[in-house]
Amino acid sequence: MISVVIPARNAENTLAATLSSLVPSAVDGIVRQVIVVDGGSSDRTADIAEMAGADVVVSTPGRGGQLAQGAALARFPWLLFLNADTALESGWERIATAFMRRVDRGEQQQAAGAFAFRIDDRGIASRTATRAS
Repeated sequence: MISVVIPARNAENTLAATLSSLVPSAVDGIVRQVIVVDGGSSDRTADIAEMAGADVVVSTPGRGGQLAQGAALARFPWLLFLNADTALESGWERIATAFMRRVDRGEQQQAAGAFAFRIDDRGIASRTATRAS
């Protein structure tokens, strides 16, 4: 159902938690593909993604290009773009599945969706980003 696209660069400290947050939805068959688009990491980002079973693609740095490259490789009709430092909370898949079903049944027009998020960091930049979402 869902292909997840994760642009990453030097994300070895956060990527495992991001990928782990997808496991329950993969077991349930909701997430069918995870694509990590590595924008030239000099750490173990690609190794971590490969060990987790993700499709790893090497790209030039640049979030927009990485997202486009990952989307072009997606095998499933629904896309979830996820930052490499974002762990989805338990239950996100129920919200996403309900949305996809409404669209598939014609009860709702196709649209982009977004999840509210909270950053586990007390720095000013993180608080500003959370407030802006």
